[in-house]
Amino acid sequence: MRILFSLLLFVSTIVFANSFKTEKEALDFCLTIHDEKNTPEQINQIIKKSMSSNCAYSQNEDGTFYVSAGSFYKLHTLDDLNGDKKKDFIFILGSTGNGGNYYSLLLSDRDEFNAVDLGMTQGLYFDKSKQQFIYSTHGSVCDQSGHIPCFFIRTFDGTQVGKPKLIKDYAEKNGDPWDSKDENLFSF
Repeated sequence: MRILFSLLLFVSTIVFANSFKTEKEALDFCLTIHDEKNTPEQINQIIKKSMSSNCAYSQNEDGTFYVSAGSFYKLHTLDDLNGDKKKDFIFILGSTGNGGNYYSLLLSDRDEFNAVDLGMTQGLYFDKSKQQFIYSTHGSVCDQSGHIPCFFIRTFDGTQVGKPKLIKDYAEKNGDPWDSKDENLFSF
């Protein structure tokens, strides 16, 4: 049992290591592109640009560099949201603190992609049937206890995302989106 525990500890240390010998290695780590989804080159360039200006790292006393856990991105492939018969994407840029993560909608437009700013939130969902983005934020955003989330709705018209509309009783009417079994509701 002790050997198994030691092996797991060793493997997890290697997999999740974020200490680098040079500043360049730390920045390169942030700029790493995982092309698992065969993403278009313009999307890779958007990721590189975002990560190069948002990589949080610091130097340790021993001279090595530490990359913050907040320096990450995720990319979700969406169905065609704007009707041009090409996939669109949600780009998530990691952050730290209670604010959540920063989200962008990357809409295809012929061979280009336009970024639509969705802003920062703790949880983001898309209701395909209603064409709405649902934001779950810290309760303090709408002057209530932090553990009771606030919900905002932003409607998507095919090219733009409308202004946020606060719906304090969203969970009472619709249930919490993270518990939803609705096939039209996507979580990011």
